[in-house]
This record gives sequence, C-alpha cells and structure tokens, in this order.
Amino acid sequence: MLLCARTLGNVQSVNSFDYVDQIELTEGDVLPVYLQLHDRSRVSVCGPREPFGWGQRFCPASGAVLRVTLDHVDDARKITRVASQPFAQDPSVWRIDLLSTDKLRGTISLRLELTEGVKVTRGSAVAALRVLLAGG
Repeated sequence: MLLCARTLGNVQSVNSFDYVDQIELTEGDVLPVYLQLHDRSRVSVCGPREPFGWGQRFCPASGAVLRVTLDHVDDARKITRVASQPFAQDPSVWRIDLLSTDKLRGTISLRLELTEGVKVTRGSAVAALRVLLAGG
C-alpha cells in the first residue's frame, strides 16, 4: 500500500465537500483540517486513476489510529496530533484541529502514521497547508 491523503475543503457532511490541492490559512487561525486517505497503489474501481494518481479511497480497519505530524523545518514547530473520524459512514475521512497557539508558518506537509492493530503504515500529504503570516 502507498498511503497518502487528499485535503478536503468546504466540508459540510460526509457527502458534501470539495477536494482541494492545499488548505490556506493565516497563522493563529483555529481550523479543522479534513483529510481523506487514499492508496496510490490501487486503481479506482470506477475507472482509471485521476490525473494526480490518487488511486483508491482507503478505509482502514475499525479501531485504527491515525497520527498526523505537521512537518516544519524548525523541529520546535512540529506538531503531532491524533486524528478523529468525524463521519462514521466513511472511515476514509479524518480530522485534526489546528489551534490558535500552533506555531505554523509557510508550506506544511503532513506525515501520516496509520496503526491498524499491529500493522503500521506511513505516508504523506505534501504541501497540504499554506500558512500565511498574521497581519501580512
């Protein structure tokens, strides 16, 4: 499996959201970040891969845990959060919350660590967030 995640925007429900290339926010914003897990090694059952090669949506086993690290070149600014599954109907969708105290700035990639029982799978979402300087 090649684990990756797509960022979601305008999330209203399990059936109402947009795929976005990057989530843009301002430093200090309080914001939920929604991700949808994908397996890039699998071709979608609905047809060929999309142009970005996202592969097939991935639903992990019940009880899985997803840890998301918001990478930063400054190790003191790296943040790791345990994601939650906001929609019981779709276990491929996960959420982490950004807090006003998070010291994020610039382009942020996400490192993913999915634990399903004893199986651990790692992946990423490159340049998932763009955090602008407050007041700038």
